[in-house]
Amino acid sequence: MARKVQELDELPGGLVEEVVEMVRQSGAIPLSRLTRAKLTRRASGLLHEQLARRGLERTGRAVRVPVREQVLAAIAGGPLPTAAVRKRVRGLAGAGELGVAIADLVRGGRAAVVMRGGVEHIAPPSAEVLGPGELAAVVELARTLGKAAGSVRRRAGRPARSLWRADLVALIEQARAALGDRLAQIVDAVRRHASPVTGLAPVPVIARALGRDIREPLLAAAAAGLVELRPESGVDLLAPADAELCPRGPDGWPLSWARAQEPR
Repeated sequence: MARKVQELDELPGGLVEEVVEMVRQSGAIPLSRLTRAKLTRRASGLLHEQLARRGLERTGRAVRVPVREQVLAAIAGGPLPTAAVRKRVRGLAGAGELGVAIADLVRGGRAAVVMRGGVEHIAPPSAEVLGPGELAAVVELARTLGKAAGSVRRRAGRPARSLWRADLVALIEQARAALGDRLAQIVDAVRRHASPVTGLAPVPVIARALGRDIREPLLAAAAAGLVELRPESGVDLLAPADAELCPRGPDGWPLSWARAQEPR
């Protein structure tokens, strides 16, 4: 007769850390495979309480890394098709759960939904994502170009029509102006958030106000002589979340202050 496996009423040392590592590596683990040890109801409750304190979620079938966190990790390297993001997210509890998570991230300015080549992508905040005004300019350009193209359709018994090159160039230039210069937008934001006394603007404040990653555009603006970038005056004065928003100098230190340079 098989001996009954003894259930543990206390959590063995290191078990919580082991489970956390396993879940974070795989994204999600079914409840039935969470531990090898048999736990009493009390011990199991303690385990899930500890896992929740470490930022993991429990569904009806698994313990997982939060869906929003998985989405952000998936797009950290750049835009991904929504279908590819779905394949990377583990432990979804329902068909609509991913959509809800993405919508929440978009509302919070932590992600964007963009169309590339006719395919929906999820992207991290970036200057490459068009703002509402820029998108309206593109829609208007498409409408105007469509109208121009329709005006030259071949008509029976009538000579062929064409378009005036300068007119098309003017339309495209208008759209280009509406899209705006990324560097000009950055410099304008630096001026708007600058201290009237020092002329310096905190980079994390600018990044949050624009709602996108401005590290590369800031470095480009500095290289073009449009802004001056400075590090903190002391060591470890920046919160980690603020440091993450700042470009890095040659020595690796966050460049957390920006000053607009006057045109020469």
